[in-house]
This record gives sequence, structure tokens and C-alpha cells, in this order.
Amino acid sequence: MAILRVGVFAALSFCLAMLSPCRAADAAARRPNIVLIVADDMGWSDAGCYGSEIETPAIDRLAREGVMFTRFYTVPRCSPSRASMLTGMYPQSVGVGHLDRDLGRPGYRGFLAKTIPTLPELLRKKGYRTYMAGKWHLGSGEGQYPWQRGFQRYRGLLSGANGYFALDPGRRMAEDGRELSNADLGADFYMTEDITATALRYLEEAARTPSSPFLLYVAYTAPHTPLQARSETIERCLGRYDEGFLATQRARFLKQKKLGIIPAECELPAERALPAKTSGEAALDMAIYAAQIEDMDAGIGAILNRLDELGLAQNTVVTFVSDNGATKETPKRDYEPWPGHRRSVAGYGKNWASVSNTPWKGYKIQTHEGGVAVPCLIRFPGRFAAGMRYHRPAHMMDLAPTFLALAGVRAPRAMEGENLAAELGKKQTSAATWRLSFPSSGRLIFCEHEGNRLVLTDRYKMTRQRGEKAWALYSLEDRMELRNLAKEKRDVVRRLEQAWEKWARSHQVDVAIPSWYP
Repeated sequence: MAILRVGVFAALSFCLAMLSPCRAADAAARRPNIVLIVADDMGWSDAGCYGSEIETPAIDRLAREGVMFTRFYTVPRCSPSRASMLTGMYPQSVGVGHLDRDLGRPGYRGFLAKTIPTLPELLRKKGYRTYMAGKWHLGSGEGQYPWQRGFQRYRGLLSGANGYFALDPGRRMAEDGRELSNADLGADFYMTEDITATALRYLEEAARTPSSPFLLYVAYTAPHTPLQARSETIERCLGRYDEGFLATQRARFLKQKKLGIIPAECELPAERALPAKTSGEAALDMAIYAAQIEDMDAGIGAILNRLDELGLAQNTVVTFVSDNGATKETPKRDYEPWPGHRRSVAGYGKNWASVSNTPWKGYKIQTHEGGVAVPCLIRFPGRFAAGMRYHRPAHMMDLAPTFLALAGVRAPRAMEGENLAAELGKKQTSAATWRLSFPSSGRLIFCEHEGNRLVLTDRYKMTRQRGEKAWALYSLEDRMELRNLAKEKRDVVRRLEQAWEKWARSHQVDVAIPSWYP
């Protein structure tokens, strides 16, 4: 067994005790705890509060008790989005413009630059305890491990996508610097439950010293491929998708209208209609995918309940977000979606990915809405209004400066994300998300991944996908990207293209990075 780090964590000598009402009141006056929960490849509409039929009571609870973002954007791939989230920077600025492989170019080294401080490093210097459970995928060489980038305790998957019931060949897990094997994981191992159990242990450890705040980063691998879940959860979802792709998409679309997160008068474009019929095999695929999310949601519910039990909820900022949109990947591999049942196609395919991204165009990797628009919820009792909807565009790199501001920690001057704390403290309107009722801020948000490009303002979105010769321009009210305004607004295209090129030159962007997307 490989030893990844020399050193032993000192054992804590305090006894676990429930916080008394007096101590809980004291906690409310201190700097807040931060719990950051991330899903992997979960589409914009896959939670109940965003329109889904998938049962997500814990995620929906965060929507009721916190702020629901309707225009939250990210980088459309796991490693760069997580790099952006943990540094408050564009991913090329910190060397993670692609995955965790070194492509030999400054913005694409595959690990977090040592010169850029991470969120846990900054918080730890100011007295925060820092914990992480789950997927890292930001470097797995000396000096790149999570315990070397600010996390005091860590258990999880160092590498990318992996099976849920055992480690695949070439994939690596570790705990506090010690590499784990399948023998260490045990016969009943299930990745989602292991991540949840680790997070719960860390919460209990944190409760032993309530005078010190903590950061807990919970990085689930669900619902990333391969399609695998507990058999009892799959059985609960069987039959739910027999009516097919189109019926499921329409039901989500109607629910989104009722929720007020899309305008009541809009319609799904006919040219994007999905097949009406669905095979039994495809219906099973979506049932397993839904089960993956429901198993994760059960874990999130356990985390929220433990915060309540420990008296920590009132002084804890809880965030849920997906790293990017749903994927159309269908990798061929032999695997068992649940023990004893063998299959060979490990993804649910393009049509179900379209359902997951309802009503948006595109998928993971692309800079259409389906790749970059993701669910995001933030709960902070007493500071952020319960049930509030936030409609101004925000980005994954805004999370780190926002958390630092709430913690009373000065953000590095070079940090590129924006602090949203003051905005989230205001009472926002719950008007339909496509109504641009907020004043223009002049902010520009950029993106590049595998040659797919994006410029986002609070009035326009301009995109150019790999292989396309020209930019497409859409009003931000045209979020389904139906009417390209590029020809009639050439001045806007020219101005935003110049801004993108200037950003690309200053951020180590290389559009010639090869595509690894099927």
C-alpha cells in the first residue's frame, strides 16, 4: 500500500457533546461554518425544485430555506469548474483549463498552481478547520494532494470518474495521506454512502470544538457515469420512465412554469423534440440515474439533519451546486449497475441528457446553457431570506470570495470572482427568471473549454462552439438560444469578441487543446 504522506494527525482529546442552547447562541455570533456540497454532471432540471420528478427532498429543503439561483454558471467540465470554485479564479489562471492531466501548456497543467491560494488554505490561516470528503480530481502528484492544498482531514477519490461499488483499475482513493485499496473499502462499499459517512464523522469532530469554525467540502461523484446505485433505490424508480423521453421532458417543462423559473408563455421548440417512444432498456437507464441522485439526496438530508442535531445549522452556510451540466457520454464498459446485474453501456445517453438539461440546449463540455447553467442553492439562516430567488448571472468562481467575505477573511487582490454576500443579503424579487429587471452591472464572464467559448454579460450571451467559424449572439432572455442576433447586432459581437480575445491572451487560453469528448 502506497504511503502518500509522512505524518500522523494528532488525536483530539475532547469528548463529543451536543451543543447546549447557550453554546448554540454563542455559535451564532461567531464566524459561520461553511458546508459546500457538489454533485457531478447533474443537469439543471434534475432536482425537484428545478422541475424534476426525481425525489430530492433535501435539495428542495435548501431551496425553501435559502437562496435559489436561476442564472448560475460554471465551466462545463469537472476539473476546471472545481478549480474555479476552490480558488475564485478562472481555471486557466490556476493551470486547470482541462482535466487533471498535464498537457504541457501553462493554463492546462492539470493541477492547481502552487502560487494561487485555495479557499481551505485561506480559511485555515484564519483559524478554520478544513475537511473534505469525496472527489478531488485536481492533481495527484506530490504537492498536489488535497491535504497539501489546505484540507486537514480528507477521505475520498483522488482521481476522476469511478465505479460506485469498488475502485476501478487506475483509480485512487486515500484517507489522511494513506492510499486505500479495495480491501480497505470492504465488500459493502458504496461510494455515495462512503462520502456521506465521512462527512458526518467530520461534522461530529467539528462539534467537539464549537469555538472554532469549519469548512466541510462534500464532493459527491453522483450522478456521473457509470450508472450504478443501490438496488433498493433503483427498484423504487423502476417504471417511472416508461412513458419516455418526451413525456418526461414535457412534465418537467410544465412544472418549471408552475414554479415560475421559466415564463408561462414559452414553449419547447419543435426542432428539439425528443422521441416519443423509449425502449425498456433506456427507461431502466434513467431509473438508475434517478436512483443515483436519490441516494445522494438521502446523504444530503443526513448532513442537514446532523447539523440540526449538533446545534450548528443556524451558524452554517450550506451550498449545493453541480459542477457542470448533464452529459451525453455513453462509454462502453463492462460493469454492474447493481451487484449481480451486468451491462456494457455506462451512460444514459443524449436523449436523457436533454431531459436533464430541460429546457436548455447542449450538454457538458459545450458552452450552450445545457453545459454551463447549473443548479445552485445557498442557505444561511438569518442572513439570506428563505425562499429567495437570485436572477442576476453568477459564476462558480464567485463562491470562494463570497465565503471569504462571510468568514471575515480578506480575499487575495488577484481573485477574479465577485463577492455576492451583500447581494444575497438583499430581498430579491421572485419574478420569472428571463425578465431582466435588474440594472446592468457591466460585468463580463468568460469561458473556454476544448475550444468551446463563451462571453456572458447581464444582457447578452455570446457563444462559439469548437469547429464553428462565427460567434452566435443571444439575448439573455432567449435562454433556449433560439434567435441568433449576431447579424443584426454586429457592433455587440465585435465588442464582445475583442473582450474575449483580450481575456484569452491574458489567461493562458489555448483553443487548440485537443478534444477528448466522444
